[in-house]
Amino acid sequence: MRNPFLLLIALLGLSSVLPLRAAEDPFTPYLTGRAPEILRDVPDAGAPPEGVTVRRVVFRSREGSEIFAAIATPKAAGKHPGMLVLHGGGGSAEVDKAIAWAQRGYVAVAPDLPGIADPKKLTDTKGRWNTLKYGEGRYVASPDATASLLFDAVLSAMQSLYLLRAQPEVDTARIGVVGISWGGYMTTMVCGLAGDQVRAGFAVFGCGFYEFSSQQPTLQKMPPEEREQWLKYLDSGRRAPGIKAAFFTAGAANDFFFWPPAVQATLAAIPGTKNHLFAPNANHKIPLPGGTVFPKATAEPFVPTAFQPFPTPSGSKANWLAMEVPYFDYYLNGVGQPLPVVTVEKNDDPSTARFRVSAPRPIAKAEVYWSAPSSDWMKREWQPVPATKLSDDRYEVHFPAEAVASADWFVVASDDRPVTVSSDFMHLGQFAPAGAVPAPSAEPRAVIVFGDSITAGSALPKEQQAQAWVHLVELQSNGRLQMLNEGKGGRPTDSVKEFKAMLQQRPRADRLVIALGTNDSRDISEQCVPKAVANVRAMIVAAREKYGKDLAVLLVGPPNIRKDALGPTKPIADQRDAKLRELGAGFEALAKELHCEFTSLYGVVPDASLTKDGVHPDVAGNEAIARALLPKLLPAAHP
Repeated sequence: MRNPFLLLIALLGLSSVLPLRAAEDPFTPYLTGRAPEILRDVPDAGAPPEGVTVRRVVFRSREGSEIFAAIATPKAAGKHPGMLVLHGGGGSAEVDKAIAWAQRGYVAVAPDLPGIADPKKLTDTKGRWNTLKYGEGRYVASPDATASLLFDAVLSAMQSLYLLRAQPEVDTARIGVVGISWGGYMTTMVCGLAGDQVRAGFAVFGCGFYEFSSQQPTLQKMPPEEREQWLKYLDSGRRAPGIKAAFFTAGAANDFFFWPPAVQATLAAIPGTKNHLFAPNANHKIPLPGGTVFPKATAEPFVPTAFQPFPTPSGSKANWLAMEVPYFDYYLNGVGQPLPVVTVEKNDDPSTARFRVSAPRPIAKAEVYWSAPSSDWMKREWQPVPATKLSDDRYEVHFPAEAVASADWFVVASDDRPVTVSSDFMHLGQFAPAGAVPAPSAEPRAVIVFGDSITAGSALPKEQQAQAWVHLVELQSNGRLQMLNEGKGGRPTDSVKEFKAMLQQRPRADRLVIALGTNDSRDISEQCVPKAVANVRAMIVAAREKYGKDLAVLLVGPPNIRKDALGPTKPIADQRDAKLRELGAGFEALAKELHCEFTSLYGVVPDASLTKDGVHPDVAGNEAIARALLPKLLPAAHP
């Protein structure tokens, strides 16, 4: 019998998920980026916790629609990351969670989401939904998508995002979105519509591709043309290709609403950095380390820091999942380390599976769960199979005889923070994730990166050197890239001899990245750029002699500097800055001549990440470089 799960995904593969035309999109007139008009403040008798202010407001969403939102702000001076908190179905503005984020140092906005909220709970949010029962008015798109109450929900969320970005205490380069269930659907929707206005998203349970969810029967009852309009404009999976933020989805393998095929299809549509987990034998819960299981309060006394001046709240009142906190602290504050990434290896033996867990911290537990195929996701029984460790990051499992004939399976791995991640859904005997995600090659593509101290990461504190951009790119490539770091502090382009010696030590390369020029910019003479171009040309010629004339080469223009933070070269800051741009232009011309790819890092690193010496980026700056270079390098993973 054909696996209905795989059949659904095959059908998905036949239908393209294409970018929507802005002129036709009903949301286009409202995606202005401008904060909505605040109509009034809502008084509150209660006092907020120490160190936090809370403002309750009502803003105009569109004509005839008034939306309540709470804005929680740390009292500490300076710019803060922002967090948009989106409630689930039947809920209302998550004021307590917004306050908890503010206690951690974030400015947080928590709005009501009409169409998702229970109308009985909307005391200050006024509109056409007030006369309807909970759940009514969602699955309509006639005469167009604006007829659905979900349209109002999306407008509320997007304008709350603009409200958040408009707060004077917010660093708009560090915006996160988190939501649960229908709020997870909305998190996906907002990140897709907002593009680069959001840096990190975390969807708990919710996703898109509702035709692969429990909502199949409801959608099938709609007239075909109306259903097509609803899916085109209101299904968050169709918005996923627009996501530019790092994105995490936490799914339950037995969820009553968001079935794994819908979650996997949504992940497949996201083009950039993404990660996920599936909780086996769980329905709208994540009973895993870092999930809905919260750590017990520590007996140690709290010690205030500039980053965390007040005790961190914990538990379900503060977060839906415990691992939201380390996730957003990493992406929005440059604090901590990235989450592990699980990659399944190609294997011809149907009775075994092998996988890698790329992780910056020790893995506490790794195992595989399998089940017999069934279209009834709630009733599936996921059986655990312990994994045997083959090396530092590689594992193997042997499936029982009853699983070998036909089984779906996935990996669950937890580290010691604790946080938990998963592999894609797989099917025994087929090396293809059961969710339309392109399968990685059996062996990652080898990418040599020849650079200076920014490549080496040697200027980062020792405990942060694992977060140099080269390491981040490898981690975020989901096992598709093996980054061979040949960075060295102080290296200029006048290092052709070192380059050729390196080639003798590297027997294989699928791609070469040359990321030099920052040290050359100290030479402000007219000979600087011609000499640098000649040196890089010699490197490319030598590499293609070694690895073949078709070797793919990416030339990277040097990043920007922060002139007011420079050390010994501060007197020539203007000339050095100009020389960096000239070097980038020279490398770009060379790339065209030698049929290489080129990308520039000038302007990629925020000034705030260059405070150390004006040259070497901190963790957040390395993350910015990784985000810029990862899309340029991923095509190398698909020969």
